[in-house]
Amino acid sequence: METLPRTPSPSTDTTPQTLTPARLSERWDIPVATLAGWRYRGKGPAFLRLNGAVRYRVADVEDYEAAQLHGGIA
Repeated sequence: METLPRTPSPSTDTTPQTLTPARLSERWDIPVATLAGWRYRGKGPAFLRLNGAVRYRVADVEDYEAAQLHGGIA
């Protein structure tokens, strides 16, 4: 009897890997239009355009947030 290779089971991690502009604007409490302006000017976190839809990878957002830290005691 031949054994078929196992396919990996779907991840049980329910954390989204990408954020929509609306979700990111909620996270940062800024208007969606601000994010659009930043994209136009090449500012803000890196983003993807998937089939015309803008998405932000969570890892890129977290990296951008970390880069914005100023002052204080670590």
